[in-house]
Amino acid sequence: MLFNKKLNLLNYNECNLFSVDSNGEFDPSESEEFLIFDGYKIHLKKKPKSQNLRICIGLPSKKKWQKGVIKIEVSHPPKAKPKDIMDFCQKHKEWIAKTCARYEAQIAKTDELLHSHGGKILLFGEWIEEQSLAQIAQDFLAQMHKSNSASNPTLNLTPSPATKLPKLKTTKQMLSFILLCHIKERAQALARQMQLEYSKVAVRETFTRFGSCTQNRLSFSLLLICASKPQIDYVIIHELAHITHKNHSHRFWNLVEKHCKEWRALRKSLQDEYSLFRLVLENL
Repeated sequence: MLFNKKLNLLNYNECNLFSVDSNGEFDPSESEEFLIFDGYKIHLKKKPKSQNLRICIGLPSKKKWQKGVIKIEVSHPPKAKPKDIMDFCQKHKEWIAKTCARYEAQIAKTDELLHSHGGKILLFGEWIEEQSLAQIAQDFLAQMHKSNSASNPTLNLTPSPATKLPKLKTTKQMLSFILLCHIKERAQALARQMQLEYSKVAVRETFTRFGSCTQNRLSFSLLLICASKPQIDYVIIHELAHITHKNHSHRFWNLVEKHCKEWRALRKSLQDEYSLFRLVLENL
């Protein structure tokens, strides 16, 4: 998750899942400017249009994970002086230390889990051998073909071509295919349950959020291949709810809770396991 501190309220894109605390990844390139505060290296990022100071604490950018490394970045207006930044950090000194300690604990736990499950992949919340992925993908394709045939009996689909796997050259492509098959099936069922319609479903290799809804198009992160099926259902319900409510209002959360009673626990578990999901994928 991404932890932020700012002098006033931030304006977020409310259609993004966990837009306030989605994860700990920083997409922007490394800042060349930095200062040392209380033993921490603080990266500085000048924001021409910003009028406030903001602290972001999280993991390094994609594919740059290093054990124990946590990135602290302060974005600031062009006219901010070093003293202003230091005073701002001093004001939030306790929060910085607490947040960094939380990340350090997450990183240590993640490393321990990966070490104890060497050579395996986390699939729908369970550790499996990588060589079994091809058969799992084939099973998902067969199930999808069966569901399509049942929903549209007028189609004359022959089993062989219809159940032939597409060319999947990498493990990540295999995982994306499996996740997409699962999400397509669940999205259809949950959309019917919620009496909503969407236009498209996609799975992308992005670490910035678990899911998003843009003009009724649903997009999900490959990170969810590691999540349990109840966690995935929550993310789907969350994004479907954005078709009706484009923000995180009380009405939005009431709609989510109507179809997912345990959303709070599932949301928290996703946040807690983000670093594990991310590292599993980056190690492929």
